[in-house]
Amino acid sequence: MQYYRSDIDGLRALAVFGVILFHAGTPFITGGFLGVDVFLVISGFLITRILIDNAENNKFSFLDFYSRRFRRIYPALLTMITIVSVINLFIMIPYDLKNYGQSIVASILSANNILLYLTSGYWSTAAEFKPLYHTWTLAVEEQYYIVIPFLIYFIHKIKPKNTNSLLFYTLSLLFIASFSFCYIYQDNREFTFLMLFSRAWELLAGAIAAIIYKKTNINNNYLSTLGFILIVFSYFYVDKNSFHPGLVTLLPVIGTTLIVLFNRNTNNFLFKLLSIKPIVLMGLISYSLYLWHQPVFAGIRLLSQEQPQTLYFLMAILPIILISYFSWKFIEKPFRNTAVIAEKKSITILTIWSIVLIGYGATLHLTYGLHNYYGKFSYEGDPRSFVDDAYKYQYTQSKNILVLGDSFGRDLIRSLNQVNVKDIKYFPIGCDDPSVFTKPGELNDYLKEAKIVTIALLLADPDRDYKEQLTQLNNCFKVVNQINPNTYILGTKNFGYNNNFVRISNKEFSEIYVSPIQTYLEFDKLAKQDFGDRYISIFDKISNKESKVPVFYKDNFISYDTKHLTPAGAKFIAQEVLLDSPLKSHLK
Repeated sequence: MQYYRSDIDGLRALAVFGVILFHAGTPFITGGFLGVDVFLVISGFLITRILIDNAENNKFSFLDFYSRRFRRIYPALLTMITIVSVINLFIMIPYDLKNYGQSIVASILSANNILLYLTSGYWSTAAEFKPLYHTWTLAVEEQYYIVIPFLIYFIHKIKPKNTNSLLFYTLSLLFIASFSFCYIYQDNREFTFLMLFSRAWELLAGAIAAIIYKKTNINNNYLSTLGFILIVFSYFYVDKNSFHPGLVTLLPVIGTTLIVLFNRNTNNFLFKLLSIKPIVLMGLISYSLYLWHQPVFAGIRLLSQEQPQTLYFLMAILPIILISYFSWKFIEKPFRNTAVIAEKKSITILTIWSIVLIGYGATLHLTYGLHNYYGKFSYEGDPRSFVDDAYKYQYTQSKNILVLGDSFGRDLIRSLNQVNVKDIKYFPIGCDDPSVFTKPGELNDYLKEAKIVTIALLLADPDRDYKEQLTQLNNCFKVVNQINPNTYILGTKNFGYNNNFVRISNKEFSEIYVSPIQTYLEFDKLAKQDFGDRYISIFDKISNKESKVPVFYKDNFISYDTKHLTPAGAKFIAQEVLLDSPLKSHLK
């Protein structure tokens, strides 16, 4: 059977450029990430067709299938990881190199989705700074293809004459179960986004379409065009706040399914559109495009002191296309063609190559990002253990300083420790924490007994509406100040966009200053107006004449993630802010 359809390559181009333009921050393409879902449906469709045909023709071979997958996926992947790994030695600080080492191992073992899930959360590096973040999709696919070939094989052995019917119903049940996982675990968005359980239904949609495709021969220009419209519409309609994967994900999934099922006639307008040669070429190199766009974009961010403009990412697309073309032409094609590189030879090369990179990734992890070699760029202490130590003050009976806060409150406690203040009580809250407003007896008593109350919260983070946060802070302050009139607010803080840029800076550490992210400054300005002398502005205390803040204190990073303090940062805030604030008289 002839498997190649030029329109499907055009569809791949539509998918990959949706992803690239979204990651570039292109205005209005708020749902471009759904291009990944288009890829998953296409993959399920094409691979299932091949597996079913091989089973029916008694040509089914697990060894052949996995050999082809290995030679299809790994040459370009390993090439990208190798080149990016060399570059990262010069642009990453040890903390991020360590995490990168973990992602090398996970990516090669098709487990990066699991790694990302296990390490996601408050302290994880933002996705846009991770060069290999995008390989979670490859992990989902490969995990899926560990199971599906065996399922098809055994169903064919059980019911060789009714394989398609039994397979259709089996895959349909799995589709329903997988889609249900999106809502069963809807409170765990990281899980549903990254894991196979809640992503398999998209691959299964393609697999079910493959079964229908074999049994029908329907061309419908209207339905295929509708599919195209659904995909394009989803790129503009859906955004990162949409519940995904979920109902909105049906837009690209149904759209892709309609195209692969009904866009069969080469005279269809959509077939001709998707088969335009430059578009088909982009589809042919789409795998390499997908592989390379993320590390290039991450590199731009890692080298930037401030949030890069969208224009920089758009300008990078042409070089990405050129790199991807060479990757496809000189890496992908030769390894897939056994006439160029013999199958046994390519498997041997790829296996040894994988083992070497896994060893390198493990080395980065075990040496904490080559800490001994890049020691001057290392963090002092570990962010989790450092702030978690503050929780011991949750159980004291202090009557001196009561700290109300989140992770910024724990930062404050460590700064207080730097000036030998131990008489502290910590009560964890958030601005919108109901416990503040319902005034439970425990907190009420603490507020009455404390000599001074300090509220310290992570405020003005760009991912949230800082004006809404300011309103919440006002409400919180009114309640607390009514009970204890000696209440102060320690201002928000930010130490720039990214720490890694210091690797390419030619300045002395003491001379490196950066501009805080604008939302923090805007919040700080409004908070000073609202709270007057009850608001202690960190920016006012530490900024230079150009309104920039330092990155280092005595040759050590002030912040782990540009927000939370290292031990050196805690000393810095204690010396520069607390000892020059209304809190000073209580620091005894």
